[in-house]
Amino acid sequence: MAYASEGVLWMVEVDAEGVPSAPPARLSNHHADAISWTGDSRSIVYQSTRGLRRYHLDDGRSEEIPLRLEWRRPAREGAVLVRAARVWDGVSDEVSRDMDIVIEGNRIVSVAPRNDAHVAAVTDAGGEVVDASDHTVLPGLVDMHSHMGYGMGEALGRAFLAYGVTTIRDPTSDPYEIAERRESIDSGRRIGPREFATGRTMDGNRIYYSGAGSLGPNGNLELELDRAEHVGYSLIKTYVRMPDLIQRRIIEFAHGIGIPVASHEIYPAVAHGQDHVEHISGTSRRGYSPKVTAMYRTYDDVIQLLTASGMTITPTMALMGGWWKSIGDDPSWTTDARFEAVFPEGMAEAMTARALTRGRAGGIDGLLADAGRTVTRVVRGGGKVVAGTDSPIIPYGAALIAEVENYVWGGLTEVEALRTATSVAAEALAMEGEIGTLSAGALADILIVEGNPLEDIEDLRRARIVLKDGEIFRVEDLLQPPRALVP
Repeated sequence: MAYASEGVLWMVEVDAEGVPSAPPARLSNHHADAISWTGDSRSIVYQSTRGLRRYHLDDGRSEEIPLRLEWRRPAREGAVLVRAARVWDGVSDEVSRDMDIVIEGNRIVSVAPRNDAHVAAVTDAGGEVVDASDHTVLPGLVDMHSHMGYGMGEALGRAFLAYGVTTIRDPTSDPYEIAERRESIDSGRRIGPREFATGRTMDGNRIYYSGAGSLGPNGNLELELDRAEHVGYSLIKTYVRMPDLIQRRIIEFAHGIGIPVASHEIYPAVAHGQDHVEHISGTSRRGYSPKVTAMYRTYDDVIQLLTASGMTITPTMALMGGWWKSIGDDPSWTTDARFEAVFPEGMAEAMTARALTRGRAGGIDGLLADAGRTVTRVVRGGGKVVAGTDSPIIPYGAALIAEVENYVWGGLTEVEALRTATSVAAEALAMEGEIGTLSAGALADILIVEGNPLEDIEDLRRARIVLKDGEIFRVEDLLQPPRALVP
């Protein structure tokens, strides 16, 4: 019988009833995943960090199986002109009025006052003019805490784009699924947001959640760190049964290869140089949340640690109950055409029914008010708050809009709240100037909404057109499945 334990390949002889008849033998010193016997039972094929490998039982040889798996990012050609009534660049306090955004390929060339010469140049080149003369144009949104998966199929990408989300950070995922999603979207085979992601959470010997990476006593920490480097993680997330000293080792390694570390912890993680902390509340290796009291109050020491260190926090207020209060107060969230089109049948009715109890539960308003005060104190103190949802516990895409609204309930201005899902999030991803902003040279990730969310944050719900990497998606088109999937 072949199996993986503590990250490596093992084999044990068993009798006809499956009882081990000899001590187990270790067959590899590198990662082994997705183990399979070959048809003749003379070798074992498995996925390693650096590719597909075969172990030969007759002579103990281990060899790489050469594969040519190639894909290309389609070249985005042509020009697009967005003629906007209002443009918010993701940074400024105010909108600019009557502006033209000129795009070539997948990047913004200029953001300038309206000029008919821009129309002539784009149309003469065979480009497209997008009329946003009654709309507000802002950067595509970033969800900084969303767990991807295959449960929704291709509709997942449409769900994010339909709500204006063009980038996500996934703080826990299967490392090989990450590669598949990135390649399928970047190659144009599927549509969806760009993804910054880690692999499985790095946890202690006894993991908290199934699917996490268990770091046992026999040295597989170094294997996990090797995988983080060679699979191309965007960050590492440590979890709630990870000893503090091992977390320190992980932070040192991650910074050495130029990627950040996130966890639910704030101290001593902040002293070790941790970059991101997830959730105002949330599980912790302490057995209690070190960021809030049992009554969800945050004391000044936590605010000082966040503001002085520069560590970002992803509050996930919508997860704490803000989503349920949102749809309990306004059922149009779940009767929205997007919600009904991209989410599974019956989900809207189930969520509306649940919101009637959970969204109006005793104390929810006070809990959210306390969380909002924490968010406001961090932002006004110079700290960094980024918007995230922990989807799919709450719905992809839609929940990020609710999260940003929650920050306004809690005391932020509209522009402060919008920055958490645009320019501040981009900075946290080391993508400042690339995403989260409308400026020359930035990637053409653009959200066009009716109304003006800088004056009324609820207008952020009213997405009409989204550009991701220069490609135009009209919301009404995103509500329809691909033709090949239509019965």
